[in-house]
Amino acid sequence: MYKVGNSVEQVYGGSVVKQGDRTPFGFTFRDENGEAVSLTNATVKIKVANEKALLLEKTATLKDEYTAEFSIGQADITGSGDMRLEFTVTYSNGLQEKFPSDDWQRIKITPTLEDIGKTGIAYLTFEKMKADFTQKVDDLNERVDNIVAESGNSNLEIMESRKDIYGNTYTTLKERLDEEQTNLGDVSILDWLPANLSEAIKDLRNWVNQRAVNVRTPPYNAKADGSDETALIQRAMNETALKTKIMYVPSGTYGVSATLKVPTGLSIVGDGKRTKFQALANLNTGVSTSNNTGQFFEVHLVSDVKISDIYFDGQNFNAGAVCISGSNDVTISYCYNYNTPVHGITVANQGTNLPKNINILYNSFENVLYGAQMWDAEDVLLLGNRVNKAKAGLWHAVSRRIKYIGNDIQNCEDVGIDMEGGEDCLAALNTVKACKNGELTFFKGNANNKNYGKNLVFMHNIVVSTATYIKRDGTTEDCGFGALTVHSINENLTESLAFKNNQISVYGTRYGFYTNALGTGKCGINVKNNEFYLKEASTKAHRLQSCVDLNMDDNRFIFEVTNDSLSEIKNSWKSKIKDNEYEFKHGRIGTAYAILLYTDVSGSDPLTFEDNIVKNADQYALKVDAYQNAGKDLFILKRNELSDKPVVNGGLLQTSNYGAKFVDQPLKIKVDPSGTIDTRTIGALNHSNGNKKTNARGELIIETDGAKRNAYDIFLFKHILKSYDGSGASSGLIGDATYYATISGSSITFSTFTYTAHNTYLDLVLNS
Repeated sequence: MYKVGNSVEQVYGGSVVKQGDRTPFGFTFRDENGEAVSLTNATVKIKVANEKALLLEKTATLKDEYTAEFSIGQADITGSGDMRLEFTVTYSNGLQEKFPSDDWQRIKITPTLEDIGKTGIAYLTFEKMKADFTQKVDDLNERVDNIVAESGNSNLEIMESRKDIYGNTYTTLKERLDEEQTNLGDVSILDWLPANLSEAIKDLRNWVNQRAVNVRTPPYNAKADGSDETALIQRAMNETALKTKIMYVPSGTYGVSATLKVPTGLSIVGDGKRTKFQALANLNTGVSTSNNTGQFFEVHLVSDVKISDIYFDGQNFNAGAVCISGSNDVTISYCYNYNTPVHGITVANQGTNLPKNINILYNSFENVLYGAQMWDAEDVLLLGNRVNKAKAGLWHAVSRRIKYIGNDIQNCEDVGIDMEGGEDCLAALNTVKACKNGELTFFKGNANNKNYGKNLVFMHNIVVSTATYIKRDGTTEDCGFGALTVHSINENLTESLAFKNNQISVYGTRYGFYTNALGTGKCGINVKNNEFYLKEASTKAHRLQSCVDLNMDDNRFIFEVTNDSLSEIKNSWKSKIKDNEYEFKHGRIGTAYAILLYTDVSGSDPLTFEDNIVKNADQYALKVDAYQNAGKDLFILKRNELSDKPVVNGGLLQTSNYGAKFVDQPLKIKVDPSGTIDTRTIGALNHSNGNKKTNARGELIIETDGAKRNAYDIFLFKHILKSYDGSGASSGLIGDATYYATISGSSITFSTFTYTAHNTYLDLVLNS
């Protein structure tokens, strides 16, 4: 039988892969309650289909208890296009479950140039050739149909139609047509075609040869054997740019000892990983751009350049893929850059010349400094790129309209996707994993005093924030900070930095959201509608320090194991933490509070903690410690649900310091129904500042034998203060002669009960 209502969460691999690339995909399965499904002793089978047919079936590898992994290699015949994935999990008890239950998981497979080029005609002319072929075949079929239709009872004419131009006789006319239809795919066999179509194809071949210069044919005759061919390739580029504009670099290894300078208007096309540019020395661009110490290609103050399907092997020299400086309308696609201590792609200004309209598409970077960096650039699209084992993944400084879409980044020694200043930039639909100082980050962008940040958005990304990462040398190191990190920004020059609708899994002792050193001005940070899955006992929801004008609302923090961590909000002003949910699925251990509101400096405007829900944290939900107040409200607590049942202190502890201002804050404070209780000793009602008056109105609830036997509306106390003098309090008798409590001043005295007291608590609403 099959269950329903489940879902699939992709944890790595991205949504786009090139045909034949064995990049692994990793998936976690979730049940109808959103909990991760254990795959212990289970098998997982994957079906891959397009919109027409089932293309592939495979068995996944189980990487851990919750993750299934598979890849699509060169031997797996799937073709290219939009693919649908369906998973069947067979558990150890024989039960099967299909994932997802309501749709398919989807990926896109893009073709390689060599796969497209197997027809023998250049990719850019394939659609035109196909249209010509289709028309000619239709004409040929019509001719044959007319021969048969007009033959009447003449067997001679029918027999003649079964014979091809080589004199070969087929058993039936259909057999001959089927054979010739098959031959249509082999463009080297042209003589069987009608003369006009044969000539048309030969003309097309000549046109392609005229358009694309092949560096392995005369006059260049590249050896492609790993020897130094720098001068030959530079000559071919210069001459091709003056003629056909397209330079084809076939399969082989081309040694490069100096940076190659790309002219305006040139397109360079290789055969993917089979076309290797191999560094023979440190490459020097001769161009002064930020952090650039050598790339294979220099695209400097030119325009209309395309580089595609080339493997750049840095050989651990200073040999990144491409440096684009002050150039416009440049596309780098389907390239590979491995093993270099410098950046894969650098996009930077050259003086007042800003790079504009740059496309960086479906490239792979491994063992590099940064995958790609943008410096004072405009209108850059980074789509479907993959970065693994780098100092940093993809980042920009002081740039405008940068879009990071659908990239896959993991194992970075610094950050994954990083925005340092800039305006109108977006990071969406990316998968980012295992980055030491944060997977999605905003750091201070102070280049050339242009550290202004406005309308910077991270949304709909999948983040896996691991405890460790793999360095470029293959060793592992601990990660720090948070999955979402904002650090050291100039607060007065930042407006509207947003993290929205992201799905984040956090491991180790890391934070889901981390801020630090944001100063005392306006930060303008919005964190909204994100889902954080906290995976280990010491994983923390957040550490918000020195924030101003921060709004964190409608987020879910789901602690999936028993947790003992402390999630802090420290020295933050003029901010609102609202409508968030903290769910401890398996409770808490230890005596640390789940959330801490803390200040040790005086601020201007208070932080509001409003309408938040804390589930299953018992008495350790929220601690408030406002060390300095200068007569001001530092925290406002408003309508938070700290516990769904009576617990000690109502789930709230105020230290002996200043405390907080309350607005309609409910508390269910469990008390011991014996002896005398001084309400001034209840931590939730604790204040040391005599100027602060807090009214607590509500009921004393005494449940006996499982029923609410006595409940009395009373005005318990006007002032909850350590300096309380007892005046103005209600007093009296509750209950009957066999079961009662007496209230006098700040004290509640319980008499000896005839009945068994099961639950006794104060059901209060606090207002300051």
